[in-house]
Amino acid sequence: MSRENIFDKMNKVQNIAYEIDKIERLLRSKSGVLVRNEYEIDIEVGIYKSIIDYVDGYLFMKWKNRATCICCRDVAQMVGIDQMPSVINYEWILNYCEYAANILYLVKSKARPYDLLGDEVDAALHNICVLLGWYGYKVEYLANDEKALVVRQSAQATAVAEVLPADLAKLVIEYNHYMLKGEIDRKKDILVALGAAFEAKRKELNSINKTFADKIFFMLNNLNIRHNNVEKGHKGYNESVAKMKNSTLENWYDELYQMILLAYLLMDNQDRNAKVDELICKIGNKEN
Repeated sequence: MSRENIFDKMNKVQNIAYEIDKIERLLRSKSGVLVRNEYEIDIEVGIYKSIIDYVDGYLFMKWKNRATCICCRDVAQMVGIDQMPSVINYEWILNYCEYAANILYLVKSKARPYDLLGDEVDAALHNICVLLGWYGYKVEYLANDEKALVVRQSAQATAVAEVLPADLAKLVIEYNHYMLKGEIDRKKDILVALGAAFEAKRKELNSINKTFADKIFFMLNNLNIRHNNVEKGHKGYNESVAKMKNSTLENWYDELYQMILLAYLLMDNQDRNAKVDELICKIGNKEN
């Protein structure tokens, strides 16, 4: 039997309450941010504040997503994570991580240029990412929206988001948000938007795999997404779809989402294949 080194042991520890406490300690450490006078930026002199206090004092009221909250504590209370429960459930962990990630990205993106961020900022974000990784989630930051989202880890979604315009990339990421499970109407709205954008790509996908393209548009048009397929009297009414449970319909929506991602990857791969073909012609088609 091989002996575990200290790093093996460190990476196996998953005491959730302790991990949350460590993140909290980093957020409330008195050396989180060095607040300086803008006229004395050449010297490291100033007042140290915790990350929470710095956000509350200088950034929070300028945050576009604060709703009616006026401080970090208001957010924590609103989402129900202001106190650690005796039994920490899955949803509480994800809510807490998303709350903390938003605070940290607010500091990283909006801190005053003459203030100095302590190591606590990156350390807290690192711990959040490790904790989420244990559950198969990660943090995605939408800079234009000033919003950090906890989403399922998906290499396909990330790859597709990178090649799409910002508005569509945001929707691709949002679909994986943990709070969207069961929110069939919002998933439907996202699929409507993705489907509308995909219309311009249909000819391109047809040239790659017409059967696959036809299946995508069949689902868009017949699963109560782009047309009303569940109310009698409507042109697109379909009894089978009308009788589907929401959970069944949501599963099909999730399948369609994955198919749309795959379609984008297939089209993106066409350009890659063309470059490889060009390379082969250039250096010669020789067997290894």
